[in-house]
Amino acid sequence: MPLEPKYMESRREKLLEKREFEKIGPAPRIDDYIETANRGLGALFNTRKHRERIDRAKVEFEEDIVKWKAARQELMVSIQAEVKQEIQAAQVHHETAVTAAKKQREEAANSKAAHESWEARKTEFERAEEERYNAAMSLREQYEEGSAAGVLRFIELLVNQATGPEFMPRQVDAEYNEDTRNVAMNALLPAPSDVPEIREVKYIHTRQEFKETKHSDKTRRDTYNRAIYQLVLKFMNDLYASDYANQIRGITINGIVSDINPATGKVEDNCILSLTTTPDQVLELELTNVDPKACFRALKGVASSNLSSLAPVVPIVRLTKDDKRFIDGEAIGERLDDAPNIATMDWEDFEHLVRELFEHEFSANGSEVKITRASRDAGVDAIVFDPDPIRGGKIVIQAKRYTHTVDVSAVRDLYGTVVNEGANTGILVTTSEYGPDAYKFAKDKPLKLLTGGNLLALLGKHGYTVRLDIKEAKSLLKEDGSKAGRFPSIQKRTGPKQSNRQ
Repeated sequence: MPLEPKYMESRREKLLEKREFEKIGPAPRIDDYIETANRGLGALFNTRKHRERIDRAKVEFEEDIVKWKAARQELMVSIQAEVKQEIQAAQVHHETAVTAAKKQREEAANSKAAHESWEARKTEFERAEEERYNAAMSLREQYEEGSAAGVLRFIELLVNQATGPEFMPRQVDAEYNEDTRNVAMNALLPAPSDVPEIREVKYIHTRQEFKETKHSDKTRRDTYNRAIYQLVLKFMNDLYASDYANQIRGITINGIVSDINPATGKVEDNCILSLTTTPDQVLELELTNVDPKACFRALKGVASSNLSSLAPVVPIVRLTKDDKRFIDGEAIGERLDDAPNIATMDWEDFEHLVRELFEHEFSANGSEVKITRASRDAGVDAIVFDPDPIRGGKIVIQAKRYTHTVDVSAVRDLYGTVVNEGANTGILVTTSEYGPDAYKFAKDKPLKLLTGGNLLALLGKHGYTVRLDIKEAKSLLKEDGSKAGRFPSIQKRTGPKQSNRQ
């Protein structure tokens, strides 16, 4: 290395200068030896003895110079070895220092890269957190403002984060009516087959085998029935208790069970119970003390006597959110672009349409439909005489073309009409929705409440090309200040176009 010659020369000079005089002294001089030999009187007369002394002095000088040179050579070898060792140590130290410096630079570079990477991750994390926070704040605002999207997302979060057993309802399909603040939902419940068959397992040492003891069928049925009632009540209680903005005035839950039908071997989805409640009804209950089934019955829930039989019941409120004929659905296509909005019909045309619709619905079963004179009061719009000895009888029908929530008073009027007419059943049809009080009053009474979604589905069943858009109807009413325009036409979807129904 370039360091070695200069370093060795410098070390050699210093060590020679220091050690040469300390250990071997300066080189012998012949003059010193001659001077010593010339001492005495013999030097004056140049005697034989004096010449012998001079000769011995020269011999001694030669011997001493040889020794001095040998010592000096030995010292030089020692110095060179020491210098070489020090140079090697210096080289090792230098290389170590260079390596350390290089490593330090690499670590600094790596540290910088790591810091930059950390800064990038930090920035991304803060951005994601800000987006999550903004989304949460947006959801909170939507929920507190009572928008359908906000309330439904709020319910979805509650369902996913609810505490309880693993078979708590986690798959829920819900819809929310902003006008009535009612929630209707289909909740997937556990199936009877989810109840464990094994009660206990014992190990018999003498036989070296396990013995299983199963629950009886009655125990499994009772366990299932009690668990389902408990789940539904707790589920509703959790929703109401979490609704801090009071955006939910009523909940209808339809309990759906997906299980194999032993008769067909196919998986079927059946609604085995349906319950409509209000916050006051549920939140004032002491759920830890109630009998689940008795409480469900007291709340006027609909279910068979044995839930494990999976006997289907008619839901109190059916979900209509998946109906593709709603104006908000983009998939309706050109087929419904010119379809009339039944929410903007003239009230007489609407009542006529409903009477005609139920004439199609009931006449197919041999029933006789009597059409009453159209009127704007709360009287009867149609009377059906069903000859069926089991489900038949007299049925009165009333139609309400509303853009607002149907009040409970309309349901009371229908019930009064049913009593006065001596009818078996009363059907109230509207283009809008019903409030919680309306459903509450209709419980345990021979009344059926059909919403706008139900009506739209029934019209589609009988081939009418129509649509239902409450917002459009409200906008038109606000613009012209009238009830609505005349209903232009209703065309059948099946077969060639027929004459307009007036």
